[in-house]
Amino acid sequence: MTDLKSRLLVAALAATTALTAAPAIAEGTLTVAQRQDPANWDPVDTFLVAWGAVASNIYDGLVRRDENLDLQPGLAESWEVLDEGMRIRFQLREGVQFHNGEPFDAEAVKYTFDRLLGEVGGAGPQQSNYTTIESVEIVDETTVDFHMAQPDPVILTKLSGYGAMIVPPQYIEDNGQEHFDMNPVGTGPFKFVSYEQGARIELQANEDYFEGAPELDGLVFRFIREDATRLAELQSGGVDLVSDVAFSAVPTIERRTMPGSSRSPAPPSTLWRSGPRTP
Repeated sequence: MTDLKSRLLVAALAATTALTAAPAIAEGTLTVAQRQDPANWDPVDTFLVAWGAVASNIYDGLVRRDENLDLQPGLAESWEVLDEGMRIRFQLREGVQFHNGEPFDAEAVKYTFDRLLGEVGGAGPQQSNYTTIESVEIVDETTVDFHMAQPDPVILTKLSGYGAMIVPPQYIEDNGQEHFDMNPVGTGPFKFVSYEQGARIELQANEDYFEGAPELDGLVFRFIREDATRLAELQSGGVDLVSDVAFSAVPTIERRTMPGSSRSPAPPSTLWRSGPRTP
């Protein structure tokens, strides 16, 4: 399964039912309708599954979870647990850049966690997940040590979550917190293009992504609060995929084709339920 499909299954559809209007799209732009607009794209400021649906395509963590929720290397190629769990050493990928051209390196990892565990993180909901981390030490440009306040058997799972997404130090320092809230920059397979609060966010493929360019040219997420309106958009072809579909509505959609289109309703295999990515 491609990384894009994994992200959509694990993040976009977490703990929800989703319905597609047709078989998976392999090129062009995929348009997704979801109920909630997170209204802030900073990883330290959210616990919302709706945030992960979008921003898991923009950001990467040191580790990630695949479609089976198994931990996999992300921005870290490998890791080693040392000193009876009191230190974890991460070897970082080389040659990765943030979407603005800023290099990803050990400095970015330290900045991310100093920020998360400091005043900025303290103002949001994510910090409490990571308080077993005492500090992050730069060993060299591609190696960091996490020094633990106490052993944490689930710390790797936590590091695949929202708050641990790696952010660009220079971009944030140059542009400020409020700008970053509305104009996210990460290392992920899709780059931020535009955001209209309460309406939509548009992303485009990151052709230089370290795991290869996405199969899609772009992603658009439309924020539509009303259940009936989301379903109407699916039936009319205004969106390709809808999350937060009520179970009671699924049989109705399965029985209908989209007006004015030869596209058929999704087969049962495209109705997914998935456990949430750890926030």
